[in-house]
Amino acid sequence: MSPNSSYLDRGALHRKIEVRSNWTTFDEQPLSGESIAELFSNAIPAIRHPKLLSTEECARLVHVIKTAQVGTYNQKVIFPPVGTVGISQFDYPSKKHDYLSDRTPALALQDRFINEAQVDVVGRVINVLNKSTGLPVRMAQEGERKYFAGLLRVVDSTVQIHADFAPHDCQGWEIGHISAQITWNILLAAVPGGETIIYDRQWQGAADDVVFRKPLPSYAYSPTGLQGNLFKVMQPIEGDVTFFNSRNFHEVKPCDRTVDGPKEVKRLTMSSFIGLLEGKAGKELILWS
Repeated sequence: MSPNSSYLDRGALHRKIEVRSNWTTFDEQPLSGESIAELFSNAIPAIRHPKLLSTEECARLVHVIKTAQVGTYNQKVIFPPVGTVGISQFDYPSKKHDYLSDRTPALALQDRFINEAQVDVVGRVINVLNKSTGLPVRMAQEGERKYFAGLLRVVDSTVQIHADFAPHDCQGWEIGHISAQITWNILLAAVPGGETIIYDRQWQGAADDVVFRKPLPSYAYSPTGLQGNLFKVMQPIEGDVTFFNSRNFHEVKPCDRTVDGPKEVKRLTMSSFIGLLEGKAGKELILWS
């Protein structure tokens, strides 16, 4: 046997890596009770419901946003800054009273959307969820005090790899009792790039944190922990509402630019989480940001 043939024979014996997936498809599924159930169980990567908002409605919303006061998440945790209008429970981990008290002023932009643009974005999402699943849909609440839902995010760079699952970090809150969690997002203005990458790997809480959570910025995770996992690329399309399982690690890519422009691109989205709450009275969906 020649040296070359021996080398080829040995190479033929090498085993290929087998990659297994929890997903049954990579295709985005239409919104239905069945697809929502599959998304909660991580059997599919994403759902897309086209044109929940028309082009004209998106334009009216963007016009209102131009005069809104944009804040950011806590920059000691999330950096580069991600612009926000509204409040996030993420920024109030041990301040439940303050979060609930800040809900009313946080609704100012949504009130303007309804009054000036004649669009109730969160109400429309609640309606399509109720219609498609047949389940009760409500805001998460503590007693009679409701959570905020419907955060506007203004992203001009990137959102690093992270995951969101309330039972891992919201003990003592109603949302800490959910059994599964997904998120909805609506892009309000078309952008080049800005894709969402969803990994077929769910956050295991502290077990993952000690292995590949970054020290800076502390919300993010190293891609080394996701090596070998399959992923789904979800294109942002203006007016579509999309859903994915927020416990799956995910990231948002930056918008595309060149030296010739555009000089500034802002990715404007509205979103909230949806939790599956199962109790004696049955299943219901609860929303919060």
